[in-house]
Amino acid sequence: MASIVRTLGLSATARVFTLPFTAVATILTTYLLVRELGLESYGYIVLVGALFQLIPFADLGLGAAVVNASSKRLESRELSARALATAGATFRVLALSALVIVAAVFLVGNLEAWPSLLGLPDSLATSASWAIGIVILPFALSLPFGIGQRILIGEGRNHIVGYIGILGPLTATATTYVLLKLGVDPLVLGIATPTGILIVSLVCFVLALKTSGWRMRDLLRVRKGRSKPKLWNSALPMMVISITVPLALQSDRLILSHLSQTIELSEYSIAAQMYVPCFSIISMAAVALWPIFSRSGAASLSLWSKAFSSLTGAGGVLAVIFIFLVGPVSKLVTEGRLAVHMDLALAFGTLLVVMACHQASAVLLTSPSHLAFQAGCSTAMLLVNLGLSLLMAPALGASGVVWASAIAVFITQLVPCIYKAQKFMRSTTVEVNSWV
Repeated sequence: MASIVRTLGLSATARVFTLPFTAVATILTTYLLVRELGLESYGYIVLVGALFQLIPFADLGLGAAVVNASSKRLESRELSARALATAGATFRVLALSALVIVAAVFLVGNLEAWPSLLGLPDSLATSASWAIGIVILPFALSLPFGIGQRILIGEGRNHIVGYIGILGPLTATATTYVLLKLGVDPLVLGIATPTGILIVSLVCFVLALKTSGWRMRDLLRVRKGRSKPKLWNSALPMMVISITVPLALQSDRLILSHLSQTIELSEYSIAAQMYVPCFSIISMAAVALWPIFSRSGAASLSLWSKAFSSLTGAGGVLAVIFIFLVGPVSKLVTEGRLAVHMDLALAFGTLLVVMACHQASAVLLTSPSHLAFQAGCSTAMLLVNLGLSLLMAPALGASGVVWASAIAVFITQLVPCIYKAQKFMRSTTVEVNSWV
């Protein structure tokens, strides 16, 4: 129990410490874009800049295998060698994935399909064929280096990842300022967030090599005579989760761009940018529990209820803060031209609570079979969310797609995974008692 509290405390403290810097950087980036380019262009720039969130499956779910292997690295020499083999194989596969992503993005650009896919206005459509490729490039480059974060998380250094993460929004703000001064095409400004991700990935990667004692050539070299690491038992269901969850939640912007007014897209984008730092406090704390559950196995099950209540309570507090601050802050950053209305604030607040409730189960159920169960839940969530969003967006606008997400997550992920976690705990308890 002490390890749960300490782990949650370290991760939450790191996020709370960095949150003011992240919030200021995010607000300043929004202010610069709205002031220089207006609300309409701002909404589409954020849409393009967030495209990488629609292709998180680019890591092929391999991060789960790296976390699980790294969490057991210090237990024996054999497990240490297996962790290195897992990290090396993952690095090489993700380097190939990055090349495929870049090729696919430029192919879509050459076909001049981006304007119709994203619902871009004529004023931005001309440059989309090449600008979006430039925006995606830093994200693609970050993919293989992203294993550094997974290694650190597996080693119980999630709070260190949190402190390093502050470089992301700071880099994004600095990049936005420089590019605005250079007068680049508006869509190119979407590169700011992916550039921040690349910087964070590189720093974490260098630190992970240092803490593990591995060298770059250790990751690149294919070791013959050793059994290949079993990457795909966890990676395949994790890849499904990595596709369905972000696709469901991040498709909101695409739906709004096609079925609602431009102002709704801009309002949603501003609210979402403030929602993400709040949820990141919860997600960072939850991810820090992953290696504890992975190492402890059955012994970790009794800690699930404590993690559940702690994360749910934190989600409730953050939701209240978000609901009451998002309106005034949105007015401030847009100089009074746009304010997030209470219906959208309540929708995001509800989503925050639902997602917080789900995190304890999400990081407990990480064995291959449990990840397969979660993959089924997330697939159902995608289908329900898209259906509800298409129905609710025309009537409710920005709040409609967020309410759709909250309802879908509650029905198809939160409830089934709580049931699965409790069943897992009961079956383990019965098994232990049978041996007593």
